[in-house]
Amino acid sequence: MAVSTPARNACSRSCRRSRLGTAVLDFGCGAGVIARAVRERTPDARLTLLDIDAVALHAARQNVPDAECVLSDGLAGLGARERFGLIVSNPPLHRGKDEDFGMLEALVAGTKQYLKLRGSLIAVTQRTAGVGKLFKTAFGHADLLLETPQFQVWKGTPK
Repeated sequence: MAVSTPARNACSRSCRRSRLGTAVLDFGCGAGVIARAVRERTPDARLTLLDIDAVALHAARQNVPDAECVLSDGLAGLGARERFGLIVSNPPLHRGKDEDFGMLEALVAGTKQYLKLRGSLIAVTQRTAGVGKLFKTAFGHADLLLETPQFQVWKGTPK
């Protein structure tokens, strides 16, 4: 799914409200479109881009050359002590033609381990993904930041 300009802006606005030098993880970064928007709005953010696809990660390096890039199938590729003030993601919801929410569920389940105190996860997903319910179950609360006919942007902050 291509990420729209409003979705990129919703993610990057949340980063701009964070402290200077905030560490930001773009999980499943693809070509780095969201990370690039974060970089443009928050030049001092420390960006880490993670993706399973080496070709996508190469493109992300071109779009956000000063970011740290991690080739990994999930959060396990990060250091155990790594902590972020914000995790942003347009997570993959398909394996081939079939819907598969496993990566999104794993991201939500693993988020608490990688977020700093009062850190947040922001996900851009198709409206049909049910992220609001997933976030409310995992975090106790969820904020819908943006909604269009095609997608939603949700923010969850662990309590």
